[in-house]
Amino acid sequence: RSPYRPQVHYYSPRLQARLLHIRSYRTTFVEAPSGAGKTTAVQDFFGGPDQDGNLVRWFVASEEPPTSGWRRLCRILGDIDPVAGERLLHLGFPVEENQGDVAQALLEIRCDRETYLICDNFQFLHPSLPASVWRALVDHGGKGLRLLVLTQLLSARGLPVLGNADVLRIDNRDLCLRAEEIGEYYRL
Repeated sequence: RSPYRPQVHYYSPRLQARLLHIRSYRTTFVEAPSGAGKTTAVQDFFGGPDQDGNLVRWFVASEEPPTSGWRRLCRILGDIDPVAGERLLHLGFPVEENQGDVAQALLEIRCDRETYLICDNFQFLHPSLPASVWRALVDHGGKGLRLLVLTQLLSARGLPVLGNADVLRIDNRDLCLRAEEIGEYYRL
């Protein structure tokens, strides 16, 4: 009889297949309620041997003033593209007067090396971003950059962006186990 191993993370073949598609999309949304396993699944996916050599950057939004979260995100973008990061920091938090310039800076990000920017808890920052900036972040300019947005359920305001053909959506249906998968997990 094998010992109980509470740290075994089981991911259904369906979810594993969806996660493998991340490499093929400019932007991926992982959208599910709190506690669904979004962060753990993505951490485990990027901790695997298949991701060796890829650059992975994490931005974790929190319940803080949006300007603070935006500055932290811009600094991480600066690790990926120093010119764009500096420009975004100089422009400051996107508001009506500068949203076009901020959006343009996001669309001009340069990134040729395969790089993953994971934005976790994005539900804290998303509501403060003008629609044009939100769209430009999703459509960013980095050829090698793959953006992953981990978020609780988006408001209706955020959903039109997901119509983009280059957006992969992983949601609660992908994360939840079906009856036969629960049996497989139990056997492990």
